[in-house]
Amino acid sequence: MRSAANLLTLGLADKGEAALEASLSVGEAGDWGDRYKRAFEAQSARNADDAKYRPRAQTIGYIGGGLLGMAAGGPIVEGVAARYLAPSAAFVRQAKTTQRLAPLGRGLKNSISWSGVAGAGGAALGVSGRAALDFAERKASSPGSYAAAALAGAADGVATMRLGPGAGGAIGGGVYAATNASLNDRDVSVRDVALSALQGNLLGRGAGAVGTLLSHRLPSVAKGHFGEFLSRRRSKIEGDDIVVEQRYFELPERPFYPRKHKTRVDLVTAKGKKIEAKFGFEPTLSSAQLRAVDELPNYVVEHWLPRDAGKLFGGAVSGSNVSQMDRR
Repeated sequence: MRSAANLLTLGLADKGEAALEASLSVGEAGDWGDRYKRAFEAQSARNADDAKYRPRAQTIGYIGGGLLGMAAGGPIVEGVAARYLAPSAAFVRQAKTTQRLAPLGRGLKNSISWSGVAGAGGAALGVSGRAALDFAERKASSPGSYAAAALAGAADGVATMRLGPGAGGAIGGGVYAATNASLNDRDVSVRDVALSALQGNLLGRGAGAVGTLLSHRLPSVAKGHFGEFLSRRRSKIEGDDIVVEQRYFELPERPFYPRKHKTRVDLVTAKGKKIEAKFGFEPTLSSAQLRAVDELPNYVVEHWLPRDAGKLFGGAVSGSNVSQMDRR
């Protein structure tokens, strides 16, 4: 129970109990600070005793506390974000993606090559986060710590793309705590791994919720520009650069139309791909765009969801912070 309580409170249970004991033992020698120090040392001694004589129960408590914290804490963190973005939160929870267009994120999720992209991006974020922390603290971490940050960031990126920012943060935090200890010749602590995973889960889910809700609240024009931005980045990563923007294309003649129809395409790539970028839960297609889907060669509607933006933001936040999740 003690180990589970420590995980659920992100390691604050011992400190809270020590503070309570220090406040209640007014008649003992020393001021409050001295009493708190003695009480906290007693708590640490009990934890050490549990590790020595009841290791299995302590391990089960850490793992159970971490899982319970993710199950209970994640919705709380998301709820806090929704509290300040209530109108969009209500819509996002009830929205159903239009059946006419498949969310673009589904295609990325099922692509092995995109796993490599997510892993490389996550590794870069992990290393940059470790470097930023070293710069702030005016110190240099070991090569093992940088390697651990890269591995954890990569794990975070791949898991975020496939499972969401909460799972990505949890996996990234746990991987960093385990690999950093191992690569620096320290014993791997179940408590540190579980606590880092819990912190990463809460951070990823919170940032993911904020990214999803804020992107949904963008004005319609801004959503259009954001969808185009995401499609530009995707084409660049896939090696098919954008060569033309906002170009009109003639549609084939039809007997019932007095003249040819035209449709304006957002982006045209070097390989001839014609991209209509959409962002939102239920983007609308004009009659010309509906015709273009069936009749215009290489015409593609790339549909981005607010949840895609949430994944990007949540993954970026947790990925750049993986190396800080095991700091106590």
